[in-house]
Amino acid sequence: MANRYDFIPKHLHFKHNGKQLVLRQLTYDDGNAALIVEDINGRLHAKLSVNFPEIPLGKNEYIIKNYSENIGIAEDVYKQGWFDDTGIRVKTGFVEMPLWKWRTNE
Repeated sequence: MANRYDFIPKHLHFKHNGKQLVLRQLTYDDGNAALIVEDINGRLHAKLSVNFPEIPLGKNEYIIKNYSENIGIAEDVYKQGWFDDTGIRVKTGFVEMPLWKWRTNE
């Protein structure tokens, strides 16, 4: 049985600060989709999404960590046009994280 994220390409290339990086979709232990950024050698560069199992996400949606070590990376991924910003923000502590939705032709 296909999961709700099977249509997302497994590897998407982009540049950040002149460095070639790869956006990959994985799955958290609870089955929610995760987004990570690796260098071209497969080494983890950043965890782009965060998981809050208590927050139900719609199909193709991700909570994006756009602060701390991800400053700039999230913006560079967004500029690729792969996601839409839903305008929804998830508050945790002192930060608000955007909820992005994968762009599809559906």
